[in-house]
Amino acid sequence: MLEVDVSSLNAEADTRLNDVFRVQNTTGRSVDLTIADEPASDGANEEPIIIYADDGSSETRIDDGSGVSLGPGEQVEINMFFNFKDNDVNGLPGDTLIVNAQGAT
Repeated sequence: MLEVDVSSLNAEADTRLNDVFRVQNTTGRSVDLTIADEPASDGANEEPIIIYADDGSSETRIDDGSGVSLGPGEQVEINMFFNFKDNDVNGLPGDTLIVNAQGAT
């Protein structure tokens, strides 16, 4: 389990965190990587967190139902954007991210 503590973020400003963690494909075949963002159970927060995969040459949003394909040995850095300035955020989110890597179809 990986836990990212963002308790010191300013809930009244936008914040971007780059290279929060890395996902590398260590299998011998291609995989599709997605991240599902489950909002805090209290339902108080809207969609204040946006998740991106960065392969070093481009960045792709992957928390909106899309994902990225990783060939054997390829990796991406996971970046997070906390969009608090334009949202009615009541405190910091307690979101859970679900990382899913499946064999490419």
